[in-house]
Amino acid sequence: MIFLAVDYGLERVGLAFSDPDEKLAFPAGQIDLASQGSRKAVLDKIAAIAREKNAAAIVMGLPLTENGEDSLTTRQVRNAAQRIARRAGLPLYQMPEFLSSFEAAGDLRACGIGRRKAKNYLDQQAACRILQSFLDQPAAKRRPM
Repeated sequence: MIFLAVDYGLERVGLAFSDPDEKLAFPAGQIDLASQGSRKAVLDKIAAIAREKNAAAIVMGLPLTENGEDSLTTRQVRNAAQRIARRAGLPLYQMPEFLSSFEAAGDLRACGIGRRKAKNYLDQQAACRILQSFLDQPAAKRRPM
């Protein structure tokens, strides 16, 4: 089964896909929100990408606070996740994430990618981290929303 992971941010959305064997996550680009004109267009584009890549489900990174609680951003992401899943007609999984962008920045530095260039890869790398965490869980623990 192929999963599409979404790291939904305020400026950009990072995307990643799994392999069909559900072992590895691969970066699949990012969408600059400002370039799309509206949030509706962004949600439609993500749903179209999911269909185009034959994703069987969507995994949305859920940005919780340090204490594991919801914030305003968490609520916005939950809302966007439900809209994307509805548009794509796919099951939705939510994966709690904390510091995925920070860790992704470390991954990029370790690969020799400087801060300036990292902006072009940061969100898709964060989506990879979210998806890999999801894939590393036993399948029995995965529950769609």
